[in-house]
Amino acid sequence: MGDIEMTMSQVAYHALDESYPPEFWNAVSQMDRPLTLTQSSSGSETAIDSAATSLADIVGVGGSAADLGPTTTKQTAEEVSRPLNNHLQIQQPHSRSPPKPSIAPPRVTMASASSCNLSEPSVTGTGLLSRCSENSTVPSGTGLKRHSSGMGLPPAKVPRRSECTAARTKSLPVPATDIPAEIKPLSRSSTADTFTLKFLFGGQHGLHLEPYVVSHSAEVQPSLDGLQIARGVQWELVRGVTSGDWTWDDVDLKIDQLKGNNESVAPAVRSIMLGTARRASTDHERSLWQELDREAKATVENRSRGLGLMGEFEGVPDYYGGNVQCTLRLLHTADGKELNVRLEPLQMTRSHHLARELGSVSVIALRDNKNGDLVKQWARRKFILCGRTYIALPPKSSKVYLIETSENYGRAAQDWCGDRYRISYDEYIHKNNPMALNEKQPFAKYLTRLNLYLSTSIPVLEFTAENIVFFDDQYADGWSKDQRPPTETIMTDGCGFLNRAAAAKISAKLKYERLPVAYQGRIAGSKGLWVLHPTDDSLEPRIWIRDSQKKITLSRLLRAHRIFDLLAVSKPSSSVHLSAQSIVILANNGVPAKVFCTLQEQGLRDLITPLMDWSRPSATAYLWNAINEVSSVTRSKLQRLAAGASRALGFEKRGYDTADDSNDISVDPQEPPHTGRNSYSGEPLAVPEAAMDLLQAGFDPLHLPFLSFKIHNLIKSTMESFLARYRIPLVTSLEAYIIPDPSGELKEGQIFYKSSRDPDGPLKEQVVVGRYPMRESSDMQKVTAVDIPALAQYVDVLVIPIHGSRSLASLLAGGDTDGDEAIIIRDPTIVNPFQNQPVVPLSTDFLPTNFERQVQTVIDFGKKLETMGVAAAQQAFQEEVLLGLRDDKIGVYSLYHDAATYEWGLDDPRTRRIAHMTTTLLDASKTGLRLKKKVDEADQRVVGRIPRAMCFDPVNGLPRKRSSKLGPFVLDALLAAGTVTRDQLQAKFEKSVATHLTDENPPDLDIGEPYHSATVAAVGDTPFAKAIAADLEALRSHVIELRAKYENLNRQLAKSRNEPKAPWESNKTRKKGPAKETDNCMLPLMHDFRRPVADLKFLHLVGNIDEIKASWAFALGHKFGFSMAFQDICEIKRRAELKRGPFNKVAVIDDAKNMGGSARRLFKHMGDQG
Repeated sequence: MGDIEMTMSQVAYHALDESYPPEFWNAVSQMDRPLTLTQSSSGSETAIDSAATSLADIVGVGGSAADLGPTTTKQTAEEVSRPLNNHLQIQQPHSRSPPKPSIAPPRVTMASASSCNLSEPSVTGTGLLSRCSENSTVPSGTGLKRHSSGMGLPPAKVPRRSECTAARTKSLPVPATDIPAEIKPLSRSSTADTFTLKFLFGGQHGLHLEPYVVSHSAEVQPSLDGLQIARGVQWELVRGVTSGDWTWDDVDLKIDQLKGNNESVAPAVRSIMLGTARRASTDHERSLWQELDREAKATVENRSRGLGLMGEFEGVPDYYGGNVQCTLRLLHTADGKELNVRLEPLQMTRSHHLARELGSVSVIALRDNKNGDLVKQWARRKFILCGRTYIALPPKSSKVYLIETSENYGRAAQDWCGDRYRISYDEYIHKNNPMALNEKQPFAKYLTRLNLYLSTSIPVLEFTAENIVFFDDQYADGWSKDQRPPTETIMTDGCGFLNRAAAAKISAKLKYERLPVAYQGRIAGSKGLWVLHPTDDSLEPRIWIRDSQKKITLSRLLRAHRIFDLLAVSKPSSSVHLSAQSIVILANNGVPAKVFCTLQEQGLRDLITPLMDWSRPSATAYLWNAINEVSSVTRSKLQRLAAGASRALGFEKRGYDTADDSNDISVDPQEPPHTGRNSYSGEPLAVPEAAMDLLQAGFDPLHLPFLSFKIHNLIKSTMESFLARYRIPLVTSLEAYIIPDPSGELKEGQIFYKSSRDPDGPLKEQVVVGRYPMRESSDMQKVTAVDIPALAQYVDVLVIPIHGSRSLASLLAGGDTDGDEAIIIRDPTIVNPFQNQPVVPLSTDFLPTNFERQVQTVIDFGKKLETMGVAAAQQAFQEEVLLGLRDDKIGVYSLYHDAATYEWGLDDPRTRRIAHMTTTLLDASKTGLRLKKKVDEADQRVVGRIPRAMCFDPVNGLPRKRSSKLGPFVLDALLAAGTVTRDQLQAKFEKSVATHLTDENPPDLDIGEPYHSATVAAVGDTPFAKAIAADLEALRSHVIELRAKYENLNRQLAKSRNEPKAPWESNKTRKKGPAKETDNCMLPLMHDFRRPVADLKFLHLVGNIDEIKASWAFALGHKFGFSMAFQDICEIKRRAELKRGPFNKVAVIDDAKNMGGSARRLFKHMGDQG
């Protein structure tokens, strides 16, 4: 049997959990010494469990912070260790040196332990391989409540439990302990039926994974750590190393210049390393580095401050962390068979729970959109960056996130940056998705549950454990929970309640104008939508979670789990548009094509006409508003400012194809983060925003050809986009979250909708409702909107019945009520002819015919791993983790569906099959289904070869004639009619402004004034005038030289555009969205333009040198001037315009902006009046 040698801390860490208080861990750490444990016939695991139990008994706790008495908390380490020596066979320390630590100790996070009984569920078998003794949906001992009500509603009042009180304990640092380089898996009892990573790998998952060294220097890293080089600075250093700009040897030579915090040093890394002049930091950059410095302080403080809701911190009133994004971009070789990585510039665009919990620099996103199989093989390794180890979590869509573990690689843990508080990969999994309590889930679904922590969100409210209540769902007529009902019969799928006290706190925190009805979020391992409780009026925030919302069963609720992370809220409906998908279904279900042609023509004329009138009174203000309306520039600016909070604050709505973390920006390593403007000239990267800036500065298109061309291009691109996307506006229609009826009064086939802005009250008419993505004729339904007085408080949401044979949400493209949004079409020309189509059920052989089912439960996979060695088991675990990294088959089958619809018709069985394939692939990562290779190849041969019709792709599609049996296709009719309207509008516009679309550069006295004043000062024979003349000549020569380079670059670009492309490139279209700054080959010239002209000694005495330079550049050519100094030229014009009296162009636009919606209505009235 033999003995086992372990230290006290190893025993405690291996067998106990973090519910023990800080005093316990401190005592263990202070008296840490080697132990010799006698192994009995029951095996090594029993010996360790027994030692751990004795250790806990001596301290006086029974497995949780709740049982720690007041006397125990005052025990000293000596008082604790004295009786421990009598309980355990303690061997004196060996004379040899203890094993060299390879992993930092676990972080003991007890910032807010609950005084409720938070112990693990009772277990059978051995301690680590434990299973719950009962299958309760709420684990015993969590402090959580369950309520079951036949009416499907929770009680308005929740019984109080006097024994449950909140207790917050300050988290104390844990001294480092030695942990063996390898802990072999222990043999488990045959009676145990579950497993944990902690048991399998001893808290060291990843130790045996193959390392991939992104960048690390064993020689330089000790110096970086010793000099406390900030982690943001280290990131910038690695960016330069991986891009080949400098080497680690270069870093070593200049390392003393890199000391300081992120804000002071990180922006200067490039200039320090290359010996160039330091570029001034932008506001965005300063904010980013300041944020990293705040996070660094919060990490060392170790109070879980990053999770938020702890008040002011370092000058931020309501601080939360996780706001900085670290990204590795995967680079494919030319043959696509190998990968390399490039560090992207740090960004500050969003926050999610994972980054708030671990820290921004402890989470790295891998970005790649190519060979999924290659990425799977590559990403299953552990990644080494500056001696830190990162391991992949389960992917979210096509993105993989790596988290930093407690393992070090060629470095030692450092106190100055909080390394001691890192946790292992095993601990993170156990804390946030414990396998023992989720063992019956399919392993693929279990893995995807971790994606809950990756949704863009902001922390808004912390609930107490006693105010988090789990309760049953409501089911369709004739179904009950015991029958294992199909998903479509869960009438409340994904939707719970919160009371007004909670809603009021959230609303006050985010300063909403009115109290929203619905809140999409994440809490306690659950996700979905929470709506106002119909009756609860208590003053304490309370939340009710449906069984369908709970995705992860947690052993206890830590503070991190009790925080409500908000994604979005319900709000008054914005404009609604049809799309190709909805138009095809509406036409298939009886709506004539001429209805859409009429709506399209009117929509296009209403959109474009305001952009074409340049000569009306107050034309610049009218144009400014029209561009803003067409391009949503103000909303885009708000989204940039709000970053990850834009949805929660109501500045952005989620499209059906928009991922939570869609703002993924790729930037050249030499350039600052994307802020929407060129960092040198200040010109907005988007044409609409640039045009608005020019108008707001006082320019008008009648006198500035540069602005004329921008508006002309905007009109052309807007019309092309309108026609290609079939984005037909529906003025009276609506969009809203779907929620189940809290009153229970709605009948099948009815809905309730009341707008907070409509004084006429709830809708009382027939409407057509639908939800994207729409692929089948039954995905849109005609229903009757009725008035239910009991639902009066539920405004700006679509309320659907909880009675009937199935959920209405499920009819709408398989939706539910966890945050799905529906469109509500009111236009009678669409509603009246529309006819509902029956749902065609999925054939019983569909799944086995088309997919391979790889369904193994958590426990099944655990048993499989236990048959392997540690190295093989860790590798197998990571392979399974990355199995959900999907290839782009969803996009492929979406294109197949377009082709099949055109070729065979929407209701053809072959088209329906492709629709089912697409929806099944959407959920494949969590269902364990994998597309059969032979099916993929067969579909590619048959459907993939159908030529893409021009109506689906006006640029690359082919003109086709549809089968006469199917009749005309509605999108063909729309494309033809829309093209005629577009050509008419464009011809009318170009005729009216032809004289203003010119390459000439008419002089502008306002812009010429700074240069003119300098030339006046340079006239004369005085020494001062001669000095000014010399400076002016140097400035002139500098700008003229840059102008020559500018013209040369333009000629090269023109030549490259005219060169014939390879066949595979000829039909490529431009990527969506505004051109990024890095697309601009003029950047080096802009950089040179912004640099100070050498040896100017006196010119600053007669004017602003930057404005004199901008004025001269503008005189040499408008395009050149704006390319180099857009912001300076606009400022010169603005100052001059403000001197023209109270009704100048700048003042009129400023007044219109301040009037907000009133101004928009006024401008619309002005347009209607002609």
